[in-house]
Parts: sequence; C-alpha cells; structure tokens
Amino acid sequence: MKKRKDFTALGSINVNVHGVAQPKQLFTGLLVSGRDWTWKDGTNVDYTNWQINQPDGMNGQSCGSITTSNATSTWYDNWFIGGWDDVNCNYILNAICQMPANV
Repeated sequence: MKKRKDFTALGSINVNVHGVAQPKQLFTGLLVSGRDWTWKDGTNVDYTNWQINQPDGMNGQSCGSITTSNATSTWYDNWFIGGWDDVNCNYILNAICQMPANV
C-alpha cells in the first residue's frame, strides 16, 4: 500500500487507520459524530448500505467499513458483499481511496 503522501500527491483522499485488523473488510472513510454518520471529508451521507443490524455501535465502533468477500463465521452468515459495518477506528484495515479519473 502506498504511503499517505503518495496518495495525496496523486490528488486522492486517504485515510488513517491504527490497530488490529478485521478480515474481509475495507475502511471507507465513514465516521460517526454523535448519532450522525458523515464522510471523512465532512460531506453528509446520502446513501447507505448497512449490513443487517448495523450500525450497532458495539464497543464504541465509530468508523465504517465495507464487506469485500463472503464470510465463513456464523457471526457474518447473513452478510453480503458490499454491505457496510461499523468498526472500531483502531482496527488496521486496507482502505478505499478516491482520486480524480485523469490521474
């Protein structure tokens, strides 16, 4: 994965993630502030695709992730690829970055 400064040099939006990894998910830049979810750049969320019973805010989860593959644990049995989950912001997850199409 490229360093933050490399993504920024290409004109993209990058994210910071610290801590333990959770498999089969990518950090999306979705953050909760109070009871409202917003994107890392401060824009409002105008579309959601939460997994069943998510977001649940369990143990202070306040960052968003997207499911990238079928899960094998019973915890994830009803989850679907592309669905969102709230996760602890200290987890280490790969990230989705947005950049201009002309780069």
